[in-house]
Amino acid sequence: MQPPRLFLAIDSGTTNTRVWLLRDGEVVARADVLAGVRDTARTGSVATLRDGVRAAIRQAASQAGGETPTVALAAGMITSGLGLVELPHLPAPVGLKDLAQAVERVDFADAGGLAAYFVRGVRIGDVRCGLAGAPQTDIIRGEETEVFGALDMLSLPGPLLYIHLGSHTKAIRVDRRGRITGGVTTLTGELDHVVRTHTILSSALPPERMERFDDELLLAGAHWTEKYGLPRALFLIRILEQSGEYDPQQLGNIVAGALASADMHALRGHGLLRAPRAPVILSGRPRFQAAWSRFLEREGLSVTVLSPEETERAFLTGLQRIVFTSPAFSQ
Repeated sequence: MQPPRLFLAIDSGTTNTRVWLLRDGEVVARADVLAGVRDTARTGSVATLRDGVRAAIRQAASQAGGETPTVALAAGMITSGLGLVELPHLPAPVGLKDLAQAVERVDFADAGGLAAYFVRGVRIGDVRCGLAGAPQTDIIRGEETEVFGALDMLSLPGPLLYIHLGSHTKAIRVDRRGRITGGVTTLTGELDHVVRTHTILSSALPPERMERFDDELLLAGAHWTEKYGLPRALFLIRILEQSGEYDPQQLGNIVAGALASADMHALRGHGLLRAPRAPVILSGRPRFQAAWSRFLEREGLSVTVLSPEETERAFLTGLQRIVFTSPAFSQ
């Protein structure tokens, strides 16, 4: 079956839901709403997420110039137990063909009755892992789609390490056969948001956008985390705020360094930074990228940084390749 001329793409994550309208594979409209599975976790209801998905679809589809999309492609946390259509993860190792074979079609009322095709996430390790197995276990929803889109877009073979910086930091290992074989997730993005908006440091720190980066301050934050632990490193921001000698941008650099150092510690602990050193693709929030890139390069790694536009294109490319080559779509 040929891909439809007009279709929707949906990426519903922890905090946001994004919808694109594509015509002949090119984006012609997009919508972004503040609704994700964190709302489900907080309230115990999918109502906020459902309403957010509907609102984003309406916003994007209203820009279609009278044409009505009949197909939607979806990936991300929308397929989790906190989402709208729960689908089990595929166990790693997982390649693009494996994801295509497992695509699920649902006549999706929450997507306006469209024929919706959902991409499953990937699990590393056993569901029933227990205390001993938990550190070697990880789960991915959405980033797997972005990974395969980026590999196609950049014509990159494995092995490599793909790191996405979002609500969660996702470090994903890709082998020489182009399969996802391992991964590590941290809550760094959510922690950053909480620190900036719901702690005593709120007045001291800059908003989402960082205007400048300072290596000395980034390294200071990293050193404090390594020596005193992350909670103490963060409280030292309060000490510096009261000194009156540092502005929010400077204090934001220290926080970025502290958080990046904590992520580097997690990657080291899971052996992702050991020799042989695979190249790294770094995607996600620009606010984080500059700091994380500096720390990865200090580890001796070669880093390719994707812009927001390239990250978006990677997700959409992967989504189309997975769905449009799937048995579920060809039926």
